[in-house]
Amino acid sequence: MFVVTYVYKVPQERIEKFLSIEKRAMSIYLRHGCLGFEILRSADDSCMEINRFKSKEHYESVSKSLDLEPEI
Repeated sequence: MFVVTYVYKVPQERIEKFLSIEKRAMSIYLRHGCLGFEILRSADDSCMEINRFKSKEHYESVSKSLDLEPEI
């Protein structure tokens, strides 16, 4: 298992828009081979995105295909 994490600062008033964008993006990630994802929120307006892949090579392959995805 290979895990990639991202941390975003998201003001409370923009959290719904952020989650809407993330939901659309993650459906595309899953379609391209990402095994799964989670989004966690902390009390200080940060959100952590966790993406799971089979291996580093699998992550790189999915990333390359996402680079060609117009919706992303």
